[in-house]
Amino acid sequence: MVLAHYPEVPASVESANVYRVSDEREYLGGVMYGYVVDGLHYSGWCARYFLTEQEAWDFVSDCRAQKLTVWYRPEDPRESHLFGAAGSTLHVAPPAPSGVKSLDRVIS
Repeated sequence: MVLAHYPEVPASVESANVYRVSDEREYLGGVMYGYVVDGLHYSGWCARYFLTEQEAWDFVSDCRAQKLTVWYRPEDPRESHLFGAAGSTLHVAPPAPSGVKSLDRVIS
């Protein structure tokens, strides 16, 4: 993705959770985000791996607290890249793999 040529729009967190990767001592902090392009709603998935559960929860909580921006591909707005408030790139990943277990905790 060549982001310098892509338009940007505000994004918001639609849901967030932490998952434990089965048989490993890693945690996946995952955030589903939404954005609007030309009146149409799109969603994306952003995730990062962490060594501790608390770090993963801190990540998803921080995502909820930040002003988020999405850069999207004009030819296909479903392809997007998420940025945090300080301009830091948040890793965008495919949906959580089947080998992860949700640790369901409500955050607001």
